[in-house]
Amino acid sequence: MKSAECASASSFLPFSLNLSLTLPPIALSVLAYSVGLRAALVALISLVVYSWIRARDATPPVPAPSPTVRSILDTLCEDAEDGPSCIRAMLDLAPLCIPAQRCRASQDCNDEDGCDTHRASASEREEAQRLAMGALVCHHPHDGAFPDDEVCASAFALLTILLQGDGDGEEGLNKMVNRMLLEPKELGPKRIVSALRASLRRQREGVDTGGERGERIAAELARRGCLLLGSAVGGVGVVGTTARKIADAVADAGALEYMLDGALWWPGHLAVSNWALWGVFTVLHDTRDGAKARFVRDVGGLGKIGKIMDAARKETRARGAVKNSELSDVVGAQRHGMAALYEVLRVAVGAGPETALEVIEAFRMGEAVEAVRDAIVMCSEMDEMRAMGEQILTALGEKGRIPPRAESE
Repeated sequence: MKSAECASASSFLPFSLNLSLTLPPIALSVLAYSVGLRAALVALISLVVYSWIRARDATPPVPAPSPTVRSILDTLCEDAEDGPSCIRAMLDLAPLCIPAQRCRASQDCNDEDGCDTHRASASEREEAQRLAMGALVCHHPHDGAFPDDEVCASAFALLTILLQGDGDGEEGLNKMVNRMLLEPKELGPKRIVSALRASLRRQREGVDTGGERGERIAAELARRGCLLLGSAVGGVGVVGTTARKIADAVADAGALEYMLDGALWWPGHLAVSNWALWGVFTVLHDTRDGAKARFVRDVGGLGKIGKIMDAARKETRARGAVKNSELSDVVGAQRHGMAALYEVLRVAVGAGPETALEVIEAFRMGEAVEAVRDAIVMCSEMDEMRAMGEQILTALGEKGRIPPRAESE
């Protein structure tokens, strides 16, 4: 009878009460046994109401203020030798240095006014560039040292963003490029390429590589390095004599050789292949003819480009299914490789018969001819790819090896 009464009384309890927030079940049972069921229910309801009022009147936590450009720059300056702190500061700083026009066009932009008011000023961008270059020196002090790949990759990303324009016009952007690549003797392209080569050397020698995670970071460093060097030459507003000077400085630093070696070392990282060949094309497009000749004669660049293009296609076939971003990288590698080959041949033909014959012989000795044919087939729907490929094969005397157009074309 008593158990039935308890069951009947308990049915009047609101179902939404969360007993786990009031009294534990055992304590409630002891209380009900000691003072009676009704007294226990009164105590339970009182405690629930008290908890609700306390939660209602509680002061909401004050969110931490968002870091300002000034505070991030101060942190980056003070903690330059602290790798994790340096990485966090540069990651926080990068989106604040994105040009306002690109920020407003971004799908993630929820505050168009903030794109103007919260982004770094011209002087702050200049300071950010100086501090990022300082971080690169701090974490790769000399050629013989292995760099901190993660810090250097963050510095490369920030430096690349800073080369995208900041509203100061072409003059302001060219000043940014000059400060980074032409003026400082201890920095510039040589320092960037030195860090990239040291990272690659560590992977080749198997010295403290950091396992799979270390390999991914090293490959990402290579991708960002190629993107930085290519952006310095082919960035928005970098034209004329400035582009020629930058391209020559990048080529003289050994960047072309590194970009090819890096892509060949990481064939499974398709983004490295894509951006390495893009960087090669942008440098070859603007550098002096002598650098192009050395690229063909001493570096063996034509054959290496063919190998990289072929490796990217084989990697795609081996995987079977690839992500859209990876497919884009494979197609990008074919486009940029084809453009680089076309640029070298175009300049050689214009330089005279002797130079043209030398380049044509280099094409035939390497894997470039097959790479061109296979790229035409893979990118059959891209008219510019077929046009460049047909002109290359025709100039090489291989017109009969031009793949036929598909029936749908």
